[in-house]
Amino acid sequence: PKAGGRLFIKLMLPMEGKRGRPSKKDLKAMEKSIRWSLDPEPTRSIIAVILIIIGFVLLLSVFGGAGTFGNFLIRVLRIIFGYLVLLIPLVFLFFGTALFFPQRFALRAPTVLGTIAFIIVLSAIIHLFVLPESSFKVAGEGGGGGFVGFLISYIFLYIFNFWASFIILLGLLI
Repeated sequence: PKAGGRLFIKLMLPMEGKRGRPSKKDLKAMEKSIRWSLDPEPTRSIIAVILIIIGFVLLLSVFGGAGTFGNFLIRVLRIIFGYLVLLIPLVFLFFGTALFFPQRFALRAPTVLGTIAFIIVLSAIIHLFVLPESSFKVAGEGGGGGFVGFLISYIFLYIFNFWASFIILLGLLI
């Protein structure tokens, strides 16, 4: 039924407000009764499937088998991570598999952060071996450790020399 030019949906709640509308108290009760969260098990499975799909698409992209979008994605990831673009699909596949088997693989925040730190430090170590005068250009072309490796190695080479940077980054890698 139309009331005042607006369409109202009748709710099966006790109507305590004016003109047959639910009161604020009724609306708050209705909000509390709606459950918007999923159970952890299906959520984990959904995220696992998404990660595995991303991993396989990235893996296909590395070998040129994912079409135009895959080529674009790999070009962008190569500029960001350089030669470590080959490792990124494996990380997605590992995390997706780990979420499917939580009793076998304990996937916690330190594991995820450690993996991210490993990739960042390894890209910096790879980029240490690029000549400093062409370091930015090589990163832009998707070589070395990409822009992630360029940024971290540039900071370390600014503060330390090559060997000190290499030893510190190697220590962080371990």
